Amino acid sequence: MSVSYSKTNQCVSCGCYISEDRQVCSICEKEEFKPYNSKRLHKDKASLWEANKKEFDKIISREYIRNKKSMDFLHIDKEEFNEISNVIIVENLNKFDELKGTLNAFVSSVLKNKIISFINSQNTNKRKANYFTKGLKEKISSNADMTIEETLTVDIDAEVNEDFGYIPAANYISMLSEKQKTILIFKLCGYSHDAIMKTLHLSYRQFNNLLLSMKMIEKTQLIRRMDP
Repeated sequence: MSVSYSKTNQCVSCGCYISEDRQVCSICEKEEFKPYNSKRLHKDKASLWEANKKEFDKIISREYIRNKKSMDFLHIDKEEFNEISNVIIVENLNKFDELKGTLNAFVSSVLKNKIISFINSQNTNKRKANYFTKGLKEKISSNADMTIEETLTVDIDAEVNEDFGYIPAANYISMLSEKQKTILIFKLCGYSHDAIMKTLHLSYRQFNNLLLSMKMIEKTQLIRRMDP
């Protein structure tokens, strides 16, 4: 038995999942798609899918609320998010082992981690287009309620917190100098250290001093958060 998504296509350019009735990818704005064929579920996992679909929908809804700012930034509506999430669950459900935990906990964990990875991989082009054509205080678009700098808090939550645990991104950004914010933007856009130094006309020592200061701010924020 298998579960398929005949109404879901995959963008050839950026790889994101989109509904069949859409003509343009909301991420890269390209128009070239291919049919997406979901992985076949093992028979017992297909039964789990059918029996727990309502619970999965609740998990997806919670994850959408958690990531709404990121989805707005990527111009992904709730319908698209649901399609992406369903594909993620189907692709990973065969890995579920009931001896290692509950089904809901497994699906919640997989979806949370995969959505973070999806956001980080899909919004690089959006970052570049916004960060390098507008000022930090400008709105993303005429109908958006977020500034470019505010979108950094969305991106940083995943990037900065890998090594130091959860640090409120808004607090962290507010303590950075303008040059450090620019470095952070370049890093979030995937530029190498060499490329950043060349673009900002920084020596190796200057660049590393700025990075060291940024790391110290991260640690300071974490320590303050842990203080009773």
